Amino acid sequence: MGRKCLFLRCVGPNLTLSCASAVNKPGEGIKVDNWDDLKFCLALGRHKTMSSAAKWLGTNTATVSRRIEKLSVELDAQLFIRDGQHWSMTPLAEAMFKLAEDVEANLMAVMQNRDVVLGQTHFRISADLTILQTEIMRILKDLITDFPAVDFDISMFPQSLALGETDLALTYQEPTEGRVVRSKLLVETLALYTCRFHKERTEEWIRIVIGPNQQEWTDQLEGVFGRPARFTVHGLNVARQAMERLPLAAVLPKRYAERYPHLVEQPGFQEIQMPVWICFHESRRHDPVLRDIVTWLKSSLAGNPTS
Repeated sequence: MGRKCLFLRCVGPNLTLSCASAVNKPGEGIKVDNWDDLKFCLALGRHKTMSSAAKWLGTNTATVSRRIEKLSVELDAQLFIRDGQHWSMTPLAEAMFKLAEDVEANLMAVMQNRDVVLGQTHFRISADLTILQTEIMRILKDLITDFPAVDFDISMFPQSLALGETDLALTYQEPTEGRVVRSKLLVETLALYTCRFHKERTEEWIRIVIGPNQQEWTDQLEGVFGRPARFTVHGLNVARQAMERLPLAAVLPKRYAERYPHLVEQPGFQEIQMPVWICFHESRRHDPVLRDIVTWLKSSLAGNPTS
């Protein structure tokens, strides 16, 4: 196998990657004119395993393996090196990976610009349920009013930015996915509340699933009440309704509890500070709709400064 040199160029609408060797004439060699080929290289380079790459591509591991092998044969060069279940890129694969990332970003920008031009913008937001109930619902009317040309899909279920399942994520858990742009949107303050409807002393509490790392304040509540939670719920509204009907306490975000005058903050509990992260994929950085919505959210939710 002769010494290889890599050439990347764009010819009209086609993407061309040439790999010339000492055997070939300069400028000749193998051309990769199929975006599909680059997607397989991008997927394996990004996700490191055949199974994860297959999931991202919506195919199976056999197809990923076959396409990578076919591309390696066409280029007459090894693209990936296996180490157990993981695959690492060779210099040639790294060059193709960079090209694929650029193409991906440009394609997404073109599609987003198409939506803006045609006035057919659909925007997906995923957020932890507690963030939806505390923050998004109180500004929802203004959000819809200020973006009349945008149709929103708002979900409480976890969605992947890297896999393109959502456009924007609001979460208590700082994301670890690759190429995700993240910033601290605000810091939520949580305190202990009971309901003034009940004259008897509150001796039991509800555990609400709110973000990561709950063990510290769960331990604090067990110390206050001398027992584990009476029951666990997902969602602030369910907890609030239970507190209205039963003499139960719960830890709630202050910005949520302030909307209900019958919820009374209790002493003897150390307040919890939980940051809320706003995140989007780096390939969407120049998307005008996303940029405007992020700016709007930061302005609208700025009443609780970050630390």
